[in-house]
Amino acid sequence: KQMIIWSCTIVLSFFVYSFLGWLWESTVCSLYNEKQLINRGFLVGPLCPIYGAGALCCYFALYHVQNPAAVFVLSTLLCCALEYLVSYMMEKMFHTRWWDYSDFPFHLNGRICLYGALAFGIGCFSVRFFVQPALFHLFSYMEPRGLFVVSVVFFVLFITDLLLTIANWKQLNKHLATIHAYLNGSANQIMENFSEKIPESLISDENGIRVKIRRVSVLLQKRELRFFGAFPKVKIYAYDKTIKKLQLKERWSEFRERKLKR
Repeated sequence: KQMIIWSCTIVLSFFVYSFLGWLWESTVCSLYNEKQLINRGFLVGPLCPIYGAGALCCYFALYHVQNPAAVFVLSTLLCCALEYLVSYMMEKMFHTRWWDYSDFPFHLNGRICLYGALAFGIGCFSVRFFVQPALFHLFSYMEPRGLFVVSVVFFVLFITDLLLTIANWKQLNKHLATIHAYLNGSANQIMENFSEKIPESLISDENGIRVKIRRVSVLLQKRELRFFGAFPKVKIYAYDKTIKKLQLKERWSEFRERKLKR
């Protein structure tokens, strides 16, 4: 029973840190980089799982380290290693570069940078000495059955969100593949003159952006296009030239701005 309670506490702690990470990315980071609030999470919901995983990994790895300076330095190194690994694995898994810190000073292959390292160090220092002990104390007041039910509900919602996000990602790639195949299978002059056709070929409406090129008509829905907002520097290797040719990132940015003004 105690193991179940402890496991539920860890699960809920994961969601707390994932939400706080999403809040940080969607407010501070978005305002600094994009000058506006943006849902910067990979998932549809307000969660950034990498923050949850990083916070808990650092907490348990450094649980017996009492020196504050050592905790700060080690957590910085651990979080950087985790972010680098996740960046590499996601790139191999999705054939996509999701973020790039090449514009920041003191970066490593664009996957991690000093700015992020310091932020992670401060965050994990707080988790180790203040936040996680407070969460353990807070969750101890919850009735065990209620703690279990809440944990299961959040976990199910998380898995559902993950599956929905992957489905949206696959749909985006399917649509991009259709457009890409048509462009590359058509006469060369279509590609050469395509930039002139863009204003007539891309039509924004309430549902997203419809791409029309002669016989091809593809609707890129909002739930697919949100990846370009969540990851402004995303680079889908197979369709990067097509995305630039279509100016999809710019079009999606204009679409969001118009929605905000209404």
